[in-house]
Amino acid sequence: MKEWGSELWDRLDLVVAYNKKETQDLEGIFGKYLKERGEIEKEYCKSLRKLVTNYLPKENKKEKEPIEDETSQSKYFRLMLEETRYQANQHELLSENLFKIFSSIQKKTKEFGDVTKKCIKEAKKLAEEKDKSDKCLEKAKMKYQRSFFDYEQSERDYTKADNSNDVSRNQIEKLKKTTNTRNQICEQYRGEYAKELLRANEEQHTYYFNKLPTVLNNLQNLDVSRSNFVKEILTEGVRAEQKIVPIVVKCLEEVEKCIDQIDPHADTELVIYRYKTGNVPPADNSFEEMKLGDHNLEKTKTLQKRSKATPPSEHLFPKKRELEKKIEAMELEIAKGQKEIHALRLMYETYSQNPKYGDKKNFQGELEAATFKVQNLESQLHTLKTELSQINTRLDHLRNRTPVDTPSSGRRSPSHSDKGSMGYGTISNSSNSSEQDTDSLGEKPRVPEVGSSWDHVTSGWAEDDFNEEFEDLPPPPSNLGLARALYDFIGEEESNISMRAGEEFHLLEPDSGGWSKVQRMNMSEEGFVPTAFLEWIS
Repeated sequence: MKEWGSELWDRLDLVVAYNKKETQDLEGIFGKYLKERGEIEKEYCKSLRKLVTNYLPKENKKEKEPIEDETSQSKYFRLMLEETRYQANQHELLSENLFKIFSSIQKKTKEFGDVTKKCIKEAKKLAEEKDKSDKCLEKAKMKYQRSFFDYEQSERDYTKADNSNDVSRNQIEKLKKTTNTRNQICEQYRGEYAKELLRANEEQHTYYFNKLPTVLNNLQNLDVSRSNFVKEILTEGVRAEQKIVPIVVKCLEEVEKCIDQIDPHADTELVIYRYKTGNVPPADNSFEEMKLGDHNLEKTKTLQKRSKATPPSEHLFPKKRELEKKIEAMELEIAKGQKEIHALRLMYETYSQNPKYGDKKNFQGELEAATFKVQNLESQLHTLKTELSQINTRLDHLRNRTPVDTPSSGRRSPSHSDKGSMGYGTISNSSNSSEQDTDSLGEKPRVPEVGSSWDHVTSGWAEDDFNEEFEDLPPPPSNLGLARALYDFIGEEESNISMRAGEEFHLLEPDSGGWSKVQRMNMSEEGFVPTAFLEWIS
């Protein structure tokens, strides 16, 4: 490798200027580049996190627990956002590493600047020493020249006087003596000049072939170190970015997996699970017969009011889901409590067998408390399971009441109505016929006595009787019979009434869409209750 000391010995000023510029560029260009790159990565990280925050579901911004009933599309998009957050973290890490590199560049730039200043100072000192040596040589040379000129003038004067007849011998001797003196001085200065010349030449040789090349070579080595450091920091920056690439690629792979796992069919089923109420469509509308000349306004309003009354919806399926969640959580609590009881029993038995460990009574209170807690939870669990069983029974009953199972007599004309269709047993068994024979016509059904038949009862009906009873509306048709509550029911809507198991009611209107209208025995309140919660008693 060529050296600056031998090749650029006459270009010290330019070499120093070049070295200063490169040292400044170390921070001004390379350091600034890495710093701005770090700021870009930091801003990119901030933007990614803001993007994730903007699109993250609101329910999951504060709570990190999974959202209930979450669709696969929402779930895996949320996971994609989490992967994006991980990518943002990696870019933040890259930004921090780049800032660390920038800090090392600042320190190294200061070190290189100090070395450069030291070299410049040394070169300046050497130049001053050389200038001083050159001045000494020039001074010795000037002395020698002046003494030589003086000697030469004395020699010329002496020769001229010696050849002249006008000058006395004393004057000639005096000139000769002066000439000899000046010759001696000239020789002395000549010796000093020669000695100074040797010294100056030696110092000059040392300066140009030893000291100055050393300074230039030091600057060259400094420039090599600076260039190697530039390579090192740029490589470090690349490696810092390479470190995050596998994680970013892994995040992208996870994002791709999330996209593949979106299941549209499962999402449609989840919509059913989320919004299903368990209710069934209403029963068929019944035919309402009108008579000529029947213009009773009150009767028309009563019919309109009854036709508009719709049984309330109970929404059993959401209650079932809520109960199932409570049961699941309670079962987990019971399992946890049973583990605690097992551990306490083990400690109690151990202390009983080895009294030296301590008093077993220390665990007796905790064991009793844990046992009582588990028993209480089991009691609550039994209650919840009973409620769930009741709701399942009611849901089964509602599912079985499909439009296919509903008698189609409501669509027939009154001339084709079925006689004797009222059966015995639960209200649900008799609701369809009463719905078509009584409620649609607005009449009071006649309940047969024990041993009689519907044919005997209906055979005595005449059109006048029908009109008379129709005119008497709206007194409650209490003669539909009596019903007893099988289960407790809490009315949550205005059209409902609450009831307790075993309570008896007057049946005002038969089953319609799974609901029957009843009246308390003291006639203080009336409303709709689930038909499945009733049994027919008379």
